[in-house]
Formats: sequence, C-alpha cells, structure tokens
Amino acid sequence: MMLLQDNNIDIAFISETWLTDRNNVSTATIKSYGYNIIHDYRIDMRGGGTGLIFKNHMKIKIINIDAHEISTFSFIIGKLTGVADFSNVVFVCLYRTGPVSSKFFTDLNDLLGKLSLRFENVIIAGDFNIHLERPSNDARKLLETTESYGLQLLSDTPTHKDGGCIDLLFYSADLIDPDSVKVDNVLNVSDHYPVFLSSLVLKLSEKSVKQVSYREMKKIDHTVLTLEIEGFLSRYTILEHSSQFKQCILDFFSGLQKIIDVHAPLVTKTISDVPHAPWFDTEYKNQRALCRKLERTWRKTKNSDDEEQYQDALLDTKILRNTKKKCFYGNMIKQNAGNVKAIYNIVNTELDRKSVSPMPDFEDIGSLASDFNAYFVDKINGIMDNFNTSQGNVSLQ
Repeated sequence: MMLLQDNNIDIAFISETWLTDRNNVSTATIKSYGYNIIHDYRIDMRGGGTGLIFKNHMKIKIINIDAHEISTFSFIIGKLTGVADFSNVVFVCLYRTGPVSSKFFTDLNDLLGKLSLRFENVIIAGDFNIHLERPSNDARKLLETTESYGLQLLSDTPTHKDGGCIDLLFYSADLIDPDSVKVDNVLNVSDHYPVFLSSLVLKLSEKSVKQVSYREMKKIDHTVLTLEIEGFLSRYTILEHSSQFKQCILDFFSGLQKIIDVHAPLVTKTISDVPHAPWFDTEYKNQRALCRKLERTWRKTKNSDDEEQYQDALLDTKILRNTKKKCFYGNMIKQNAGNVKAIYNIVNTELDRKSVSPMPDFEDIGSLASDFNAYFVDKINGIMDNFNTSQGNVSLQ
C-alpha cells in the first residue's frame, strides 16, 4: 500500500492476490488506506487470484459474463462509471499459469469476443506467463488474438527478475500513453517488477487537497519576543477593565496575539490530502519519509551501502507499522471492554465484514423502482387472472 500511496496510483492490476475469500484482513487494510478492491479469489486452493485496487472515490463495478467454460486462466472485470465520455471502459486483470494449451487461446478469444460486443474500450493486463521476449508459436498466437480485437501491446520490456516479459498489458487505441511506461526493476518487492503507466485521456481522479494553517514558531527570536511581551504586560493594567471582566480577558489575549502575529504570522497553504489509516501518526509519517528519502538516494547512487540502509529502514517501517496497529486496536478494545457491540464492530471492521445489501445492483434508482413496480403489478395481475379462472363456475347466491 505504501507503493500505491507514494506513487499516487489511481488503479492497480494485481495478479496472484492469494486471497481465499471476499472480505478479510487484507481487504480491510486496503480500505483503511483510502482504496477499494474487487477481486476474483480461490476458495479451495492457495495462490492465484486477480484483483483491481482503486481509489475509493472512483466508481468501478464488477462485470459478470457467461464464462463458465473458461478454465485456463482466472480474471476479474471492472467497469469504470462516472467518468464523462468514457463510461464504456472496462479493466480486466488476468492470471494464467502452467503449460500453454490450445484451449487457452480459445478461452481468451471467447472472453475478448464477449467484451467487444458490450464495450468499446478495453484494458487487459496481468501475468500471462507467455514469454514475448523470444519468438514462439504461443507468443505469435497471443499477439494475433489480441490484435484481431484491435488491442495493442503496451510494452515488451522484461518484467520478471529473471528477464522474462510475461506481465503484459493490451489496450484499445489512444487509452494509454506509451511513453509513460516505466518498469521499476530496482524496487525489490516481488519476483515481478511493478509497471507504472498513465492514460492519455482517462482523467480518473483529481488530487485531493486541503488547506492548513500554521505558524513557524521555531523561527521566533525568543529574546525579542520576551521583551515585547514584558512591555505589553507593563502597560496593561487589569484595574482599567475591572468593571468588565470579559472585555478584560479579550483585550489581554488580543494584545498577545498581535505580538505573535508580528513574530510568527499565520501561514495558510494548500497541501495534498492523502487518506491514512487511523493508527497513522507523526512518528510513522516521519519514518516513512525517511524510508522514501533513503530509497531516492539508493536509486540515484546504486550503491550497495545505500541499498542496505534503505532495506533496513524499510524493515523498521514495517515493524513500526505493526506496532502502531497493535497499540491502536489494543487500546480500542480496552476502552470498549464490556461493550460487546463495540467489540464486534471493531472486529468486523478489521475483517472487512459488512452486511450485504439485499438490493440488486443498479445504476438508476428510478429504473430500479419501475422494475420493482412492473414485477409486482405483473405478479398481482397473474394472481387475479388465476383467481378469476378458478372461480369462473361459482355463482354467488
């Protein structure tokens, strides 16, 4: 999550999530950082899984297609909504492993065919485990299949620590800026390197900002300030205001504030508003800043000593993060000792458990209400028709 926040990532395609259920500690942690996730998970085995992690103000809904015959890879489809002129964009994260079979290309063709019938713009990315850095029939078939649906390969830069180009992205024309692609082959977070890119036309989010006001108290000349306060106090006579005590207090603080405004005027500026977990405090913030500083130094020098310092700082950051989380939630549980409902709410939040809405997915509340109305009107009319038919031969006396 530090990687996403530090690079201001709007949406991330994640292969091999290793998640085994819809909601858990991992999804709760993702949401605590101001992101959301939709994912396809494995219930009965380890490994695998695909997911889309995106900023929580974005609207991406899961798209289900008739794909029960697709068995050679896992995938998750998310549709972008709420973006002007680009409401017909879908993101597909895919993961394939094992030997390449002919059925894989049949399945991929089936998936792309169904997507092309419903959506104009497609971005599909993930771990295909097909090496494009060397010529092969599998690589040729993959490119032929994607090109037949108008999808372009973004980059053939190696994305694996062993040199393989297996993490691929295909996209509809003009959606992605090819010059923005950056494979971070320095950051050692996995055996696969993270790939960063930006869109030419999709403005997924504006940077969230807020205004803060502060005084630069450290720059105050304490000697001069002390003399001015002493001068003010010598001139200030409480007896002059003894008949109006409230006004006396107001004048006193007003006089002191005028002095402070001269020595440390109030400064207001606009800064980025980055969502943080509830346990995120100043100590952890400073540790993260130190970690990023050491990382920049290491990237610049490529020195082994700088790398060691960065890795040590990264480990310290992880340890401090776990300590902060334990202390924060430990204190919450202590404060709510005996309050069963509060304890359950804390546990449910940390396990990302929430009540599932019985309402179906909808984009327009008016259309949903009309559908409900039509359903019940038809149901009642059917009941009345059956009632009239069954009672047709009965006469009332």
